[in-house]
Amino acid sequence: MAANDNRRRKKIEAQRAKRKDKQRSIARVESSSKIARVLQAQRWTLLETRISDGLIEQGIANVFIARRGPHNQVVGVVFLVDTYCLGVKDVSVFYGPETRWHEIIQQQVESGARLEPIAPEALRKLVEGAVDYAKSFGIDPHRDWIKASPIFGDIDASKSLVEFTYGQDGKPSYVSGPYDRPERVKQILQALTQHAGAGNFHFTTHYSPDELDCELLDEDLDDDDGGDVMYIEATESRQAG
Repeated sequence: MAANDNRRRKKIEAQRAKRKDKQRSIARVESSSKIARVLQAQRWTLLETRISDGLIEQGIANVFIARRGPHNQVVGVVFLVDTYCLGVKDVSVFYGPETRWHEIIQQQVESGARLEPIAPEALRKLVEGAVDYAKSFGIDPHRDWIKASPIFGDIDASKSLVEFTYGQDGKPSYVSGPYDRPERVKQILQALTQHAGAGNFHFTTHYSPDELDCELLDEDLDDDDGGDVMYIEATESRQAG
């Protein structure tokens, strides 16, 4: 009887694992399909460009850019931009009817987000400037950045007269997010130490030094020399909705 129960349980677990693999495969295909649409959409009519609030106060914001194609289909890209340190933290790609795109925007507004229009030239200047700033400290943008950036098309960022400030008080300022694993936090910390130098960046995290296994970085994190490194344990992090 027990043997039959074990076989039955293993069969159920195998079926469950197979379903999960299929779901992951479908998700990868859908993601690849959306990214491929971005290349097509770069010549489509520009529909709108928006930015969420928070850029000035927190150095982080969602920026939205959408293009309308044949049959009122829309390709939209949302970049989560961190001007304080990480550049483009996340990329979301939408492909579907224009009505659905507007529903998504409306849902953002109803959830409390304040979305303001932004000139296309300024939007591209902001995003690419944030990417370049992060790269100067050895931090690469989100893995989908290269594939999603063609959405800018022929928008000329050099025509924007808006000046954006990167970093906080003249230095990069990294705040670890709730989904950043200790390995990722340590990786960024090492990059900042190497490229900015000890005492030349701010750092806020909800992890303890023990969780980060920071013994190799103790010397760089030492603030006894009067440097301006801020190692602060925190329970909350800057995040855009």
